[in-house]
Amino acid sequence: MKKILIAAMIAFFVFGTTCALAEDDIKKEGQDKKQKKDAAKKLDLPELLFFTVTPTTMTYEGGQITVSVTVRDDDGVKTVIAILIKPNGQQSPVHMTLVSGNLKNGEWRISWIMPMNTGSDPLVYGVTVKASNSNKGPNSVESKPVTVTVAGKPKSDFKKPVQPMPGKK
Repeated sequence: MKKILIAAMIAFFVFGTTCALAEDDIKKEGQDKKQKKDAAKKLDLPELLFFTVTPTTMTYEGGQITVSVTVRDDDGVKTVIAILIKPNGQQSPVHMTLVSGNLKNGEWRISWIMPMNTGSDPLVYGVTVKASNSNKGPNSVESKPVTVTVAGKPKSDFKKPVQPMPGKK
């Protein structure tokens, strides 16, 4: 009986200590997230909200794409740029236009025509947005890229060269 009681006490001590350590880890993780969020606020970086790219897939013929983002910044946004990342990695930045709201909390948008894909393989592009304010130091934030795919041209659409008829010139 004494051995069972000692084993139970040891198990209780080990289990209780493990639970306390796990609880401490959870509290520490929550504090770390809060500290990171507070640090971002101290940097006074713009916040990117509601970033959308439509459509994200299209036929080989290409077509219009629209990029929209809501940006919030207590000090006011200086610029918002959409960046098209081409399949070869080349980047093409374009300034976006404020379409509603104001420089502290507004929606920015731009549209353009994606080019036709003349090859049979799909072309995969990326689109990101970058917003900056006029604060000194790090003053811009960039989104993760959204993928836009322009399908490859169907093989049936490739024209075969016209062969001259034998005997005719």
